[in-house]
Amino acid sequence: MWNGRIRGIHRLGAAVAPEGNQKKKRTILQFLTNYFYDVEALRDYLLQREMYKVHEKNRSYTWLEKQHGPYGAGAFFILKQGGAVKFRDKEWIRPDKYGHF
Repeated sequence: MWNGRIRGIHRLGAAVAPEGNQKKKRTILQFLTNYFYDVEALRDYLLQREMYKVHEKNRSYTWLEKQHGPYGAGAFFILKQGGAVKFRDKEWIRPDKYGHF
């Protein structure tokens, strides 16, 4: 496109169909939320639960560090994230498919 002085393709990405012509993909849950308050409450509950899971994954383990030291707390954090740890002269410790180790 030509902007008067510099010729380039800066704004070619903006040349798309108008918003009314594009089909918006909506899930059945989004559709039902518009009509039923119970579904909206369920959707809010599921969102809160997902946020709680993220919060639990990212929480601090200072109590564990005080009790078992920085290496124990670090190993626990890595195992909870699905990783594997190995201590000196020991076998690798990995969580199973259920997250237990």
